[in-house]
Amino acid sequence: MKNIEVQKISLEDAYAHFQQGVTLVDVREHNEVSELAYALPKVIVMPLSELESRFSELPKDEMLITACKVGGRSLKAAQFLVSKGYNQVVSMEVGMTQWKEKGFPTVSGADVQKSTNQSTDTACSCCCDSSAGDACC
Repeated sequence: MKNIEVQKISLEDAYAHFQQGVTLVDVREHNEVSELAYALPKVIVMPLSELESRFSELPKDEMLITACKVGGRSLKAAQFLVSKGYNQVVSMEVGMTQWKEKGFPTVSGADVQKSTNQSTDTACSCCCDSSAGDACC
């Protein structure tokens, strides 16, 4: 995919938007979400590995903020959505790692299943080249 320009948003600005009802699209894999999830009112868990086949489930008429663990997959997801005609998509500059470090709301362990109502598949896709020894994002 070509390098499509996507607006990025800080944690603080993203959180303010979430408090106003904006939807977070968490593109981490189910196994990552089952360990630690964003504790927000409107979260759609749609792993990057499923995005191409499921993106049409996302609303086109409202703002969406994509997020992952550190920001790489989030940006790829936002670029993909923009290429499919979603024009109200922004990517969170960083992800769950800094979200948790800065004390923003999370849910972990058994409470994740209750709050996200998601399965815990163990598939993993990544935006990095793990064969080259890169750390997973």
